[in-house]
Amino acid sequence: MVFSSIALTVAAALIAESNIKLYRQTLAREQTERERAEQERLLRVDAEQARVEAEGNFELAREAVDSMLKEVAVEWMADVPQLEQMRRQLLEQALTFYEDFLRAKTHDARIAYEVGSIYRNVGYVQNLLGDETKAL
Repeated sequence: MVFSSIALTVAAALIAESNIKLYRQTLAREQTERERAEQERLLRVDAEQARVEAEGNFELAREAVDSMLKEVAVEWMADVPQLEQMRRQLLEQALTFYEDFLRAKTHDARIAYEVGSIYRNVGYVQNLLGDETKAL
């Protein structure tokens, strides 16, 4: 009788130890899963921040080209015959930038309006360069 009580106690202790190990393993797996989920969340946040920053940089670059085109090449240099060659170079450079913008953004549905505006500017610059057929 004593032997069977000891055996039952040992068996219960072994089962309890086994359950504790399983519980600890479950806790460790859950912790690992939480850490992995948090890392994925942080990566998504970083990717979104990078996307927002890239969009801002794109818009800033486009605004700089628009400003250069309007203020310098169109308004300031338009009536100065001695600067015609420099004006043409600025217009050609602006055209190159606009064409690069179009290549970078042709598949982004959110900026369809911006793409249309860039196409308008490309046509405008081509017209200023005397290429009416491309301007259309």
